[in-house]
Amino acid sequence: MDLSRISETPVFERELGMHLVGTKQLGDYWSLAAALLQRDASLFEYMTLADVYVEICNARYQLWLFSDEFETFACAVTELRIYPQAKVMNIIHASAIPCKDAFDLIETFYEMLEQWAMQQGATISQIPCGRKGWERVLKDFGYKFKGIVLQKQLKPVKEH
Repeated sequence: MDLSRISETPVFERELGMHLVGTKQLGDYWSLAAALLQRDASLFEYMTLADVYVEICNARYQLWLFSDEFETFACAVTELRIYPQAKVMNIIHASAIPCKDAFDLIETFYEMLEQWAMQQGATISQIPCGRKGWERVLKDFGYKFKGIVLQKQLKPVKEH
């Protein structure tokens, strides 16, 4: 991907767009999306990219591509969860090619995702698990720290 044109053009001068990739289109866009998602595959501790692909094919996850007039340079994977008291959009993973106005892009894309989620009846947008640094970044966009994830690897119990 040639990013020289993208990184030099301020966000407010770009024609930004968001595309929800349907299951029938997934084959056409998956290699691009996988390359973007692979940039930080360490976040996929519980699943592989192949697992994510299956979840998208089964319509349990949504794949989003973000682009401007030059090319696609970011993607996100979301899911809608319905709880007894709320419908929640979980942003499972987001990845972008670094550029000088990344914070402006984050704000724009999260607003786009949130608008879609509200159209689906969601009342909450959350990032169920992410790096600590995202708290600082997303605080300015209205996201609040709600807890931490504690994890323990379970081992089979030995019977006596």
